[in-house]
Amino acid sequence: MLTLKCGTKLYHGTSLDFDPAGISAGSWFSTSQSVAEYFAKRFPLGDEEAYRLHEYELTEDVDLPDFYDRQSFEAYLEEQGIEAFCSEELVEGILSAGLPGWVIPNNYPDGDDIMLGTISALQFVRTTTLD
Repeated sequence: MLTLKCGTKLYHGTSLDFDPAGISAGSWFSTSQSVAEYFAKRFPLGDEEAYRLHEYELTEDVDLPDFYDRQSFEAYLEEQGIEAFCSEELVEGILSAGLPGWVIPNNYPDGDDIMLGTISALQFVRTTTLD
């Protein structure tokens, strides 16, 4: 397990126009702004001209399973029989397995990959529009 401490900044990058204070459980974050920016620009889902970086802060400690790399995460999925063909199925499979989400600390060169199955410890801070 890896503990994300109270006060940790988490970033969510997107091109979708939504109320960031109402983000849903099962969303992806990173402690790295550059990883979140990468996802906003690499996988546009809405307005491809308006990339957004939503910043949040944890209001309490959050313990998440630590999959030290992509291979250990994939091995866990196989071991649990979780087959996911889209992000929604992946989140559903992880939550059905009883996990509160995950952290893959070195999933990207610039930082981690975090999925939170609950958002009760998230507080919205601000949105930045990216170039």
